[in-house]
Amino acid sequence: MEKLFIIIPARLNSTRLPNKVLKRINGKTLVQHIWEKLIIFPNVLIATDSKKIVNEARKFNAKVILTNENHINGTERCNEVVKKINLCKDDIIINVQCDELNISTDWIKNIYNELLKTDEEIISTISTSLGVQKKQFWEDYRKDPSNVQVLMDENNFATNFKRATKKLVLNNNIKIDHHIGIYGYKTKTLQKVAKLKATHREKLEKLEQLRWLENNFKIKCLRTKDVHFGFSINTKEDLERLKKQNIL
Repeated sequence: MEKLFIIIPARLNSTRLPNKVLKRINGKTLVQHIWEKLIIFPNVLIATDSKKIVNEARKFNAKVILTNENHINGTERCNEVVKKINLCKDDIIINVQCDELNISTDWIKNIYNELLKTDEEIISTISTSLGVQKKQFWEDYRKDPSNVQVLMDENNFATNFKRATKKLVLNNNIKIDHHIGIYGYKTKTLQKVAKLKATHREKLEKLEQLRWLENNFKIKCLRTKDVHFGFSINTKEDLERLKKQNIL
């Protein structure tokens, strides 16, 4: 059976929050928090461009691989790891950003099971309906460009991605969810998407997944009913909000 490998790309110099993955909450760094949530699975690897993160990961006995510092995204970093450890073409990789601290292990299981079912070169990701929310929630949600929404067809394949700050005229047949940036692919698919050149729309929106859509790769959204919709840390304010909510 295809093996599962979870890769956590951890870049030191985050643009909006420098040294983000080494920020501490309750005495532990963000990278340790996400690793501890995932170690119920075999083959959890941290992929980083920084010796500081390597040293931190070794403190809590994580498997860590030092990668090229010139990668522009987590996909490229994951692909370097795949080459270094020589995975089989049908092994399954799940790319988990280390700031997705509300991650559910069920999401990982669902992505893995979805990819087991097909020989197609598809990418699986997670989305969730925001449901009925208060007016203040929507006002805050739509102000934050870090919030990304996915538009889907009747079979839950992505047709578009947009930031919550951008408005679109929607067709009645289109579903729209909040997108959670966790991606699963087989090795053979990852190796192909990692070689794609950035597209015009990707550069405008700063959303890498648009590159995949524009190159005709299918992205299957696995819709979750979890009440929370992810908690991504992108700014100092996000970090302070997380500390106050005592999620960890």
